Amino acid sequence: MKQWEQFLDEQEKVFGEDTTTHWLRSLQILSFDACNLFLEAKDSFHILWFEEHIRPKLKNLINNNRSPIKVHIGLKGQHAEKKKSKKKKQPATPLPNFSLSFEKLDPNFSFENFSSTLKNEPLLLFLKTLETHLKEQKKNQKKKPAFSLPSDFPNPIYLYGDKGAGKTHLAMAIGKLLTLYNYKVLYANGETFCDHFIKAIRAENIKTFRKEYREADLLILDDAHLLQKKAATQEEFFHTFNTLHSNNKLLILCSNSIPHQLTHIEERLISRFQWGISFRVEGLSKKELLPVIKKRASAFHFALSDSAALFLIDTFSSSPKALIHALQTLVFRLEMEPKKAAQITPSYIQKTLHDLIEQEEKSSLTLEEIISSVASCYDLSIEDLLKKSQSRNFVQPRKLAMYLCRELLKLPYMTIGDAFHKDHSTVITACRSIKKLLQQGNSSLIQAKIAVEKKLQTRPQNI
Repeated sequence: MKQWEQFLDEQEKVFGEDTTTHWLRSLQILSFDACNLFLEAKDSFHILWFEEHIRPKLKNLINNNRSPIKVHIGLKGQHAEKKKSKKKKQPATPLPNFSLSFEKLDPNFSFENFSSTLKNEPLLLFLKTLETHLKEQKKNQKKKPAFSLPSDFPNPIYLYGDKGAGKTHLAMAIGKLLTLYNYKVLYANGETFCDHFIKAIRAENIKTFRKEYREADLLILDDAHLLQKKAATQEEFFHTFNTLHSNNKLLILCSNSIPHQLTHIEERLISRFQWGISFRVEGLSKKELLPVIKKRASAFHFALSDSAALFLIDTFSSSPKALIHALQTLVFRLEMEPKKAAQITPSYIQKTLHDLIEQEEKSSLTLEEIISSVASCYDLSIEDLLKKSQSRNFVQPRKLAMYLCRELLKLPYMTIGDAFHKDHSTVITACRSIKKLLQQGNSSLIQAKIAVEKKLQTRPQNI
């Protein structure tokens, strides 16, 4: 249909080629006449997006007689069912209950107890300027003022760095600061935002979702990189970002990499992530952690030797949270069995915290280590394992590596697919295939799996 194609070309100038292809050209044309166009969408969200972003523009869609063309859109099979019969309508399936729950700010995450390296000092000084602004704003107005950033304050604040560096700590510290002035603060990671959005669509309650998120004075989006490959969620966050930013509300984004290194994130979102200011949050070195962990131990009225403290630091290296948890558990268990400081040796700690150490080893396991171990057990190079060859010598080891990445790390299929340069559906099929063979008692595969797991258990720890 010529008029529809012309309309799509016009929208491409507004939304860009990728968005137009994904949301508009993917609509199937069922039928059309001089005044009606019937389209079929893949799901209910597809229809919702169309109604919100395209329906208002359809007044420009006219036929050769300058009469408007009415556009009808429905789900797959819906149009055919209506034409087929006029059966009595069945009672509508009740919509699922919808409510949003957010993770609470950790009361221990404040500026005062943030253990910082000198490299983070410029960041801390910058963040504390916000506290000065809030105090001055309150001082100049008797009633609680509506939250608004200074005109020259960079927004968003984008924090990136390695796991455990303290990004979440600092973001929540800012959130805690705003709550002291009774402002609305929301904390969610990328996965939570996506989950909330999907639930809102299913419950047909997108209005409540948007009201909750877009009326925040501060929105903290942790693990922003988890929005990758989620086109619909990225579209929604794009508009959420625009609404908050245009209303001069604060956004804090945390991620594992600087904006321009993010993958599978729309360029227009990356561009907005770069509107404000980006800081790399640096984690503490082992030397810097030593006095911190000893000071924390003394707060528990517990003396910790340098060798014992260093053992804890080396063993629980995945994150400061894991390290503090290990120290607290050690103190608790020592209260049950009192020991002198001299008796708290690394070997004693290893025995006392054996369960936490085992858990830490599992949590520190990486996808790269699994791939390397599988390749080694099959006497292959990593390149052999990852290449596209369909030879049985490569296919089964590759499938086993995918299966172990899923089973041991609980990684999303898409993340595993990225590592192996495969589609997520290929990963799902591979995992099911290996699981079935293991259940059937395939001896060679079982032996290979045991060998890989043994190799992973004895791998040198990355300290």
